[in-house]
Amino acid sequence: MLVVGIDENGLGLRNQRMLGPLVLTAIAFRVERSYDFNQDFFWNELKEVVSRNRRNRDRLIVCDSKELFRSNDHKACGLGESTVFAFYSLLRGRLPEEFDNDFLPEIILNGQSLHRDCSVGWKDSLCANGSPYALPAWEVKTEFIRDTSEKLRNMLRKKGIEFTFWKSILFCPSVLNKAESHGIDKYWLEVQGIGDYINLFLKDYGEEEISFFSGKIDGWGKRKTIDCLGERFEIISSLSKADADLLIVSNKARKLKLRFIKSGDKFVFPMALASILGKYIREIFIKRINEFLRKYDSSLDWCGGYRQGKRFDSFVKKAAKIVARERVPAECLMR
Repeated sequence: MLVVGIDENGLGLRNQRMLGPLVLTAIAFRVERSYDFNQDFFWNELKEVVSRNRRNRDRLIVCDSKELFRSNDHKACGLGESTVFAFYSLLRGRLPEEFDNDFLPEIILNGQSLHRDCSVGWKDSLCANGSPYALPAWEVKTEFIRDTSEKLRNMLRKKGIEFTFWKSILFCPSVLNKAESHGIDKYWLEVQGIGDYINLFLKDYGEEEISFFSGKIDGWGKRKTIDCLGERFEIISSLSKADADLLIVSNKARKLKLRFIKSGDKFVFPMALASILGKYIREIFIKRINEFLRKYDSSLDWCGGYRQGKRFDSFVKKAAKIVARERVPAECLMR
């Protein structure tokens, strides 16, 4: 069966001011046994190589990404990047060397390109600054990553587990701002992204048993989520139990189980891994934004992607002047 984990990074609260893109990531494992998310076996089966404790420096760290990546914490971000590179190597057989033209095109769903889809013009956008962006972005030990990735590959094979899929969907600030101006909710965009993954898996893997695991969309709710997905798929059944909603979703006689689990990235391994991989992509963009702006004003304190007080407001006020002076479209900065 296929076990698919989905997680978002950068959604934020309703009306929360933010920097950087919204990233929706899906990963999949093929397993030779049944999978019960309440008794997740991944961490235990892979414990010689993978740990959920970020203090364990001789393992790859897979946990809720908010517990690992910390803004401008180089060691923590390096740990996350090591995990990303190891799992990237499982799929591609190599480590990425550059973000814009090497790493990202391999990861974006359907081979989309920010260059092609940029609504404001890639060369003028904030994302283009510093392009091409060399990897690794933080300090990592490449020999450790290569060795650990090979150990992980062998262990997965031994345990009858195959890491088979990783893609991300990116909604840049300009896209989100344009959607909002047309009355399109960011939560609607997230559910549509989940629908894109459902469609892909039913089309390409529909002969297999498929279980999807995604976080509960607290800003929207079950009814709106079902209505949104119901525009594209047949909802055969729905059931709510404790902190999880279960939907059976069908298209052209092919179906899958879709579970929305509250805080699932804390205890469902495929969701935690999707969280780490998506958070890494988002943190690259946040890092680039800070580096670009600090070239023009070194007094700027490092700023994370979420508004959490006056420090964020002060950063944005100074950043807006730089963006205007350098003729970067304002919608690339804030959403």
